Amino acid sequence: MDRFAQYSLSTRLDVAPEELDTFDLRLLSEAMLKLDDNMPLPLHQLASASVQLSLHTSKAAKQLTALGFQIRGDRESRMDDTDYRLCGLRSRPSAPHSPLSLADPIADFLRIVRSGLAADDLVQRLERLGVDLDRVREAVRAALPKVPGLVMKPEPEPAAARPEAT
Repeated sequence: MDRFAQYSLSTRLDVAPEELDTFDLRLLSEAMLKLDDNMPLPLHQLASASVQLSLHTSKAAKQLTALGFQIRGDRESRMDDTDYRLCGLRSRPSAPHSPLSLADPIADFLRIVRSGLAADDLVQRLERLGVDLDRVREAVRAALPKVPGLVMKPEPEPAAARPEAT
């Protein structure tokens, strides 16, 4: 627990284990979860780690909470088979990361769309799983001007940026 404190991670000592076991070490490994001290863990990462460790999501959430990490909401009880299938996707068969992490936003989002889920609830489902869809929007916005033959209208200036007529 002292090592967590050195990294400015607060733990609730009343529930934290005295020593980390093999399971805790695997759960905390960088290959398993991309933990950020300042942000709660997205639900899709928690579910993906749970699938890889053959552990119920609520148990993994309890372990991480005991170690001082925050989980974004208590939504794992509402997860269904489709959510778990999404969380189990890989960008490529040998890829270590899920496309839900959006390491390559456009390619990963296209992989998610090709997964065969109905488009009508895909975006809401991804947002509930904590997928950062703004990264996809920004990547697409940045890539559009580079598409040959595509003519884009200039975005209107905000009213505050225009000089006032006198």
